[in-house]
Amino acid sequence: MAITRFKGKDMHTDDESEIEYTVVKRVASVTIESDSQVEAEVEQRSGRIRRKKRIVKRKNVNDKMDVDIIASQLSIINRGMDWDGLCSASELSSSETCSSDGREADDEQSDWVGRINEDQNFPLPQISTKQQRFIKTRTASAALQRKLERFIRDDSQRELVVKNWTGYQQVSRVLQFFGLEVLKRGRGMDLQRKLPQSCCEEHYMLEETNLTGQRRLTFKVEFGVPVRGAFTGHDFEVLVNEAVRLILGQSAPSYSLGPFNEIERKGSVVVQASDVNLIWAALSVYGRFFGKPIALHFNSVSLLVLFFMYALLLVLVYISLPRKKPLSFEGKHAFITGGSKGIGKAIAVALIRRGCSVSLVARNVEQLELVCNELNALAKIERNGAVAKYYSVDVTSSYTVLKTVVEEAENELGDINILVNNAGYAVQGAFDSVDISVYEEQMYLNFLSAVYITKAVVSKMKKSRDGQIIFVNSAAGQCPIWGYTAYGATKFAMRGFAEALYMELLPYNVQVSVIYPPNTNTEGYQREILTMPEELKEISGTAGLFEPETVAECLIYNLSRGNYHTCIGLEGWALGVLSAGGAPEKSFLQAAAQVLFGGLLRGIMLIYIGHFNWIVEKYRLKQ
Repeated sequence: MAITRFKGKDMHTDDESEIEYTVVKRVASVTIESDSQVEAEVEQRSGRIRRKKRIVKRKNVNDKMDVDIIASQLSIINRGMDWDGLCSASELSSSETCSSDGREADDEQSDWVGRINEDQNFPLPQISTKQQRFIKTRTASAALQRKLERFIRDDSQRELVVKNWTGYQQVSRVLQFFGLEVLKRGRGMDLQRKLPQSCCEEHYMLEETNLTGQRRLTFKVEFGVPVRGAFTGHDFEVLVNEAVRLILGQSAPSYSLGPFNEIERKGSVVVQASDVNLIWAALSVYGRFFGKPIALHFNSVSLLVLFFMYALLLVLVYISLPRKKPLSFEGKHAFITGGSKGIGKAIAVALIRRGCSVSLVARNVEQLELVCNELNALAKIERNGAVAKYYSVDVTSSYTVLKTVVEEAENELGDINILVNNAGYAVQGAFDSVDISVYEEQMYLNFLSAVYITKAVVSKMKKSRDGQIIFVNSAAGQCPIWGYTAYGATKFAMRGFAEALYMELLPYNVQVSVIYPPNTNTEGYQREILTMPEELKEISGTAGLFEPETVAECLIYNLSRGNYHTCIGLEGWALGVLSAGGAPEKSFLQAAAQVLFGGLLRGIMLIYIGHFNWIVEKYRLKQ
């Protein structure tokens, strides 16, 4: 390349290409202040020094030269195109930024006339072939980026020709995002044309929703004091840009603005999913605009979707719940085990008042006779025709013995319509201190006795397609604690048996229900306190104490409404919601509470368990 002198008009030889001419023009006009002429003979060292000075001078000017001054920002775009990872090589139709070998003109050391041959001792960096390909691709991509950015902002230019375009699918999405379309394509050349403004905005909104990983943050602008004039879309753009700039500064992520409703003063910002919280925080912190306080009310689409999902879930739950069958008591026959005292006696009293005859089963004959006399006297006062009978038997006896008792009761008062499996007591203590025989006794009394009695009555209930089976469980059947390894295990066995039996008897219209009484002030509980370990006594003290009459009335109330579960007190209700699991449910309100509050109550329960663990550890350290 030969250059004689540049004065006003640039000179070039005939065999120079248009690209070489452009490179020479750019180098001459930027890096040489007055003119440029090949020096005759200079020392090698002097040439190197002057060469370095020119490089420094060019570097200072290059910072200003490569910056495109934006006269006005696009109304819907505030985004820089990052094409660094784009593995494509392009050749532009205009050569104002690239040389013939694809590199940027300002980065070509060969454009310094006559210096390559003179500067043989100048150390050149060693670059591998792989690095050369990477640098060349990256340089071409950067040049293409600047070309497209200028084309987008230049309203007078309507078309752009791009040659030898590779990686087309990735780049075309970026072009379409900025409102460009392919007008003509052929043999490595694409002709890009700008879309009309209306089409551009519509296409932008469509493309915006399809971009992977982007989210829309919608909010409404509200001023604390009246504002004169309308709050326009331009004001909205300035507000968002100012909030992001003041709060986030240089760390602000890229974003784009959606349409703005001037009447409702509602607009949106589209950002990457990972930057939603950052932009939200910036807009939330920013509280003044035009010198006046503002409030931004965000519309959470995710919250609406979550609400819709919960509503749909509750509808499906309502459809899936079985129909309730309220229980009437008048004229029925109830068979109650453990009915001589405590909860069993309280249930018998409540049934007698409602005109239901009862058959009581227990071991103590004297206590049974006393209770039956009280019940018959109550029936006479109520004048409802109810009758009370008793049968002395050990419920841990064999199935044959228990079946005989059931048949005898049916012969006297008719078929059993209501069965209450109430017999049982608790043995507490550390696992290694409780004899193995206790586990067997607990299993026979608290669980197998209920299985035997239920087996004896269920056949007639299925044939008559009527009946109610009630299992008196315990809070230990929902949340077993220290000292209840025997008692809690039997109550969990009863619970599993009842839930499985419920599903089995549902087609026969035979109802099953479970009651979970907490600590109840009965004779059995008073005996338990005398031998209760200190750890268990302190843990149980957190649940409170209820009277047996309260427990019985709660059971009657839920039976009369056809509910499956009966829980006592606020803590009992919370424990029932938390421990529902795969248990059946008939009450829609109870099912909704289980769906909505299950997670919250789980957290509260973990706090309780942590407190119980602390109590156990405290007494261990005292030993």
